Amino acid sequence: ITPKAGALATDVTIDNVKVKLSASYKVACIGGSDTITVTASSAKLSGNLGAAVANGKITTTLPSATVTLNGFSLDVGGIPSAVVDLFQSQVKTAVQNALQKAIVGHVPSLANQELAGLVAKGATANVLGHSTKLTVAPDSVSISAHGLYVALDATALVDGGSAGAYYT
Repeated sequence: ITPKAGALATDVTIDNVKVKLSASYKVACIGGSDTITVTASSAKLSGNLGAAVANGKITTTLPSATVTLNGFSLDVGGIPSAVVDLFQSQVKTAVQNALQKAIVGHVPSLANQELAGLVAKGATANVLGHSTKLTVAPDSVSISAHGLYVALDATALVDGGSAGAYYT
């Protein structure tokens, strides 16, 4: 993850990708089924993760992502070559599109969970003999080439206090 103006540039490489599919076919009244194995030496995933604050929580978005499969290979088992020729050129694009859709759909919720863990949690402590509850919540977030900045809203509530003042 590399910060840049307005987003966190995200690049991930997954090595040795292997996907098994089941295929049923029928050509010229001859049908059957077999296992198709799609492999790639690596899958490179890229996208720009945005961040904002909503309801006191950091929320992220990933409007789009790109997926590139390197070293792509298609093993079609015993499927006749006439059938393979019909779809081989489309399989790589279909796999890349399926991975892209899954990434855009799942990465923001994973990032939200991780970012939530970075924000300090509230605490209750006994201060000068009075229970005091300290809470913090994200107020705003900005991203620059220097990093992700989160402004926090903090409150302290002392038992017995009123309107921001406590008298002894």
